[in-house]
Amino acid sequence: MPNPPSSLPGTNDELQPAGQVLVLLHGHGDDATLFAALGRQLAADQTWTIICPPAPHLLPDGGRAWWAPHEDAPTDSTLRTILELIPMRTGGVCITGFSQGGAVALRAAQRFTEAVHQAACTVAVVAAFLPGDAVSLPAGTEVLVVHGMHDEVVDPFHGELLARRLRRQDCMVTEVHHDGGHVWDATVTNAVAAWLRR
Repeated sequence: MPNPPSSLPGTNDELQPAGQVLVLLHGHGDDATLFAALGRQLAADQTWTIICPPAPHLLPDGGRAWWAPHEDAPTDSTLRTILELIPMRTGGVCITGFSQGGAVALRAAQRFTEAVHQAACTVAVVAAFLPGDAVSLPAGTEVLVVHGMHDEVVDPFHGELLARRLRRQDCMVTEVHHDGGHVWDATVTNAVAAWLRR
């Protein structure tokens, strides 16, 4: 990825190995400012190191994407770059993504747990596209699935299908359905923050 991780208002600027790490992956065409309100909420906890890497592909309108138009999933290089941002010693890791970033979060979480051979992280996905092939997470992995019931981009059925698939793997899935569309808004911010603080 050509750019360094973005910082958010109220987030830690330096990695604190003893703290919890929250990796936030924006959606197609977005950037890290999507998560500003969540960063401000969690800053009060003083327990999270927040990492917001920019997606590697620049779009004509200035937004960014996690994979190129001719691809249907993030490349191995993209996943490695995301995981290399996570300190070796942490108090916990949560990989969170919105829309296209949600699909990347699922794939990155799978890679992370494969590397350490355990349910070593939690995952939160909002209005996520399902990855091109099946995601496998260790039993006991905690996952938050958030989806708008009026999502006009990713049908809510995808969120329900993802939750069912993960429950069959004995993941601990929490589902939140809201009355909105394909957005990361105050309702989503509050739901994710509450889940992270559980």
